[in-house]
Amino acid sequence: MRLRPFLPLAGLLLALGGCRMIDQRTFAHAPVGPDAAAQNRPVLPKLPVARLRPDDPQSDWRATLDAAVQSAIAHNPDARFELLTPIPTAAARDVQDRFASAGAAAAGVVAAALRQDGVDTAHITIGYQGDAGKPAPEVRLFVR
Repeated sequence: MRLRPFLPLAGLLLALGGCRMIDQRTFAHAPVGPDAAAQNRPVLPKLPVARLRPDDPQSDWRATLDAAVQSAIAHNPDARFELLTPIPTAAARDVQDRFASAGAAAAGVVAAALRQDGVDTAHITIGYQGDAGKPAPEVRLFVR
């Protein structure tokens, strides 16, 4: 009869013995990181460092490029340069093709100028960037 007052307490201890504390591990067992495609995708700033028009004889694009390269390398000696040509996504396919071919040629000229400035070829990437408006034929320089 002496154990009778302890029976509810013993029952409570047995019931709580199978419980565990609720913490962050209860809801997210293992953190989920970005997939391989997201890791390989460069994260570019919203605005380019420079907008270059090597096909325009009135443009002083080379001085702009040299200043941007010197600034980028002074800040980060291992800087990577992304040369992106805008493609009007709302335009007809033939207009997009013209922008792509002209942009590839212009980006090649800018890439050659970067190599002349001493930038390693492995640090230069050429690509396209969709633009919903009516972009000018230019090469947008991004630095990361």
